[in-house]
Amino acid sequence: MTVQDLLYDARSLLDDYNSGGTVLAESETIETDTNALRYINMGINKAYPYARYYKTHTITQVPTDEQKEAERWIAYTLPSDFGQIDKIVLDDSKYILDHTVQLEGYNTLYVSYEFEGTIRVVYMPRPVRLVNMTDPILMNNPYAEQFLVYYVAAKIALTDLPDQANFFESESLELLKMAAKPQPAQELPIINVY
Repeated sequence: MTVQDLLYDARSLLDDYNSGGTVLAESETIETDTNALRYINMGINKAYPYARYYKTHTITQVPTDEQKEAERWIAYTLPSDFGQIDKIVLDDSKYILDHTVQLEGYNTLYVSYEFEGTIRVVYMPRPVRLVNMTDPILMNNPYAEQFLVYYVAAKIALTDLPDQANFFESESLELLKMAAKPQPAQELPIINVY
């Protein structure tokens, strides 16, 4: 979904998408679209914790003899868009995560000098501020996407259709609650002790 797609959806909720079956010209909607871009960025900040959009950063560590002799943790800087860690995966099960990896500050990962192998850091990137109509909205949660549509429609309606703004606002809050629900738990085998 792009910014323009979201604006079309929000404007269609307001019956402000077309006139007599013809899509409104960009010159007629420029003021609404400019304000809506700000509303989209505000809505993304509200919905982003539930976006379920992740990236993976891979670190391959082969400590040198000097690093092993120094017996110091090896520091790695995480990507500039790093927001929050979802999980850290080590490629070797003989290592214990708490004794191998430590996060310090916002973006520095320390790895034990004893570890040799690959570490995958699965993280949620920080939201990107949208500035163009062609910018993609990065969300993998359909409820969060629908929240944005109703949220933007509610904000646009405040000035043009104040009687409908409350309806769109309540719908957006309901969708945000749905987006906040956790994903289904993973299936675990049951061990029969008898």
